[in-house]
Amino acid sequence: MNTEHVIKPDKLGIRLRRHEDNSLEIEPIICKIEIQENGQEVVQPLDSANAFIEVFDRLSTERDTYPIPNGPRIVLDDNQKNALGQFRSIHRVSGAQKEALIANPQAFFDPDVVYLDDFSDRVQEIGEYRPRVFPFLRPQKEAWLPPEGGILIDGTMVYVPLDEVDDLKKRVEAAISIGKQTVEWKGQYIPTTVETVQALRELSEWKKPHSSEPSPPRIEGRQSKILIIKDNFEEADHSPGRHPRPGAYKTPSSLREEVILLPHQREGLYWLQKLWLEGANGALLADDMGLGKTLQALAFLGWCRELMDVGEFPVKPMLIVAPVVLLENWKSEYDHFLNPIFGPFLELHGSGLRRFRRQDVADVLAIRREVDVKEHENAEALIRSGRGLLLWHDEIARAGAVLTTYETLRDYQFSLGLIEWGVMIIDEAQKVKTPSAMVTLAIKAMKYDFGIAMTGTPVENSWVDLWSLMDFVQPGRLGSLKEFVAEFQTPLKREDTDRGRLGQKLKSRVDPLLKRRLKEDHLEGLPEKIIRDYMVEMPKIQIDRYLGLVEQARKNLPEPLNPGRKQHILSVIAALRDISLCPYLPFHDDHGLSAFSDDEIVQSSGRLQKTMEALGEVRKRQEKVIIFLTSRKMQRLLQRILKNCFGIHVHIINGEITGGRRQGLVDAFQETQGYSVIIMSPEAAGVSLNVTAANHVIHLSRPWNPAKEDQATDRVYRIGQKRDVVVHLPLAVHPVLDNELCKGSFDQKLHRLLEEKRKLS
Repeated sequence: MNTEHVIKPDKLGIRLRRHEDNSLEIEPIICKIEIQENGQEVVQPLDSANAFIEVFDRLSTERDTYPIPNGPRIVLDDNQKNALGQFRSIHRVSGAQKEALIANPQAFFDPDVVYLDDFSDRVQEIGEYRPRVFPFLRPQKEAWLPPEGGILIDGTMVYVPLDEVDDLKKRVEAAISIGKQTVEWKGQYIPTTVETVQALRELSEWKKPHSSEPSPPRIEGRQSKILIIKDNFEEADHSPGRHPRPGAYKTPSSLREEVILLPHQREGLYWLQKLWLEGANGALLADDMGLGKTLQALAFLGWCRELMDVGEFPVKPMLIVAPVVLLENWKSEYDHFLNPIFGPFLELHGSGLRRFRRQDVADVLAIRREVDVKEHENAEALIRSGRGLLLWHDEIARAGAVLTTYETLRDYQFSLGLIEWGVMIIDEAQKVKTPSAMVTLAIKAMKYDFGIAMTGTPVENSWVDLWSLMDFVQPGRLGSLKEFVAEFQTPLKREDTDRGRLGQKLKSRVDPLLKRRLKEDHLEGLPEKIIRDYMVEMPKIQIDRYLGLVEQARKNLPEPLNPGRKQHILSVIAALRDISLCPYLPFHDDHGLSAFSDDEIVQSSGRLQKTMEALGEVRKRQEKVIIFLTSRKMQRLLQRILKNCFGIHVHIINGEITGGRRQGLVDAFQETQGYSVIIMSPEAAGVSLNVTAANHVIHLSRPWNPAKEDQATDRVYRIGQKRDVVVHLPLAVHPVLDNELCKGSFDQKLHRLLEEKRKLS
């Protein structure tokens, strides 16, 4: 007996196992407490934890000791023995009891005896990330190809439903046999020619069985481990109430003396303070770009820290999550606007992240990110015990303010999810517009007292974007996603819906948690912005290339359930986009395009014709213009054309140009006297470029997202602009497709899509 190995656990832990019927099995884990080198206490499962569960399950009553076969004897104290009785009484739970256990485990287990992990109360468990398909969420799609069944007759497109093609072909063949020159079909006269028969024969070959059943998402191998939250998709399971907080309205003393808030910025600060004091969960600051969202947020952070310093609220770190390109901007704005009330920002990115990374754990587990722990059979136990954490989260929690990226938070969500954040800010919050994306779920799994979502584009694709943002700001405010779609998104597809009234209903629902102001309304002296869209008919070569591609795409369209069908359609759309810019673009490389003269290129494209005409007018006025253009081949080709036509050297700013050189090119453009042109990629223009010397913008190619286009325009239309800004939108129109049935060309459809998205925002 003296040599018998005896272990007395320091704590009992909980393991939750989800079953196919959505019930939870609750298992007791015997744990030990280890003291790390930095003094941190870590609760870890004992090596015999799994064997203990097997012994516990075989016995019908609780005991003081549990002999493990070929292992130690586990000895429990009275409190631990009583706790095991609680485990046995609620061994498997479902329904309301399961929700009650997840929401408040302290009501079931004594936290002094049973270790309850310290994630947010929105976190249910640790599990696998699974892409979600929502049967109730079916987006309204634009038909980028004309309807099936089209035949071109004397420059007019006639559409024949595919199930009527064979009948019409027989009628045409019969008419030919008796010498009749036309047949009447649905009010149209169809010529009875060999060409018509051939066209109908080709249509008949296109007929394929269709299925409306969506392909299930393919999931191969183990999925990343993540914090599973109450997602509010089917039901609004997480809807925290309000708990008023102490404090008083004031401009923070940490704001530098030379910083004077503009009236709308003072109003924004007061609004944030009001929501905080009233006990709201957060706020959606959706001001237009250029109104100082960052300044308002920093002033609010300073005010909150001052409340903490005088004991009005517990001292907690602040968390700022932003795209990597904005990290330097946040540090610069903090230094510029606030006294160092937080000390230097702790940056969890690059070398800053490596300072707090537990490389020894990463090496032992052979993982790079916390979510990669999926490769281990005991992944959940590793995470819950702390052995799967790759960051020294206790050290991070001692910082005044932490600055990190969306990707870092997603990859290290277990460590960061254990920290109690005072205020959590997500900048460019449209990054979490997709409700089921892993980064969205990780953001919402954090434990924060007050969350601020900052974005100039609260709606990019649909109102579901807004639901996802509000589910971070005030979960449950807009109900479940399913309820929201039924109430607001689905009615948009009906023609009889009063969109204005529906929009007002949604606005009243999000008030007062959302604040959105526009530059035009709040910046005194800002000149007018004039939008001019030009419908330009395609030249013949462009008409023929466009229609030829459509016909070829129809012939080669894979079966509906063929995995290659989607990629085929996407490649066709990309080619239509290029042809709409220049019919030679998708068929030639730089060398091939160089063989065409400037005039051949310009005269082949409706967009280019109108662009050159607009540039001529700008030249007469000796003003400056930015041309936004995505295709690098076309950027170089247009650079050549403008040099030959106007005798000017045109700089190009795209992803190949580094940040320092980019600013130098902008400065040179700004300082040039008189007429000047610069070509920019919308993506490479960046959020920090100021090009107010120009007052004309030509969107020669357009992004799918209106916010991206508006951000590009705002390089010119911003504080410091003294002249009216003219935005030129040349659109190529295909005369054959410009009708109610075909809904127009690629340019017309994209223009309509962008305008619809703008209305929703």
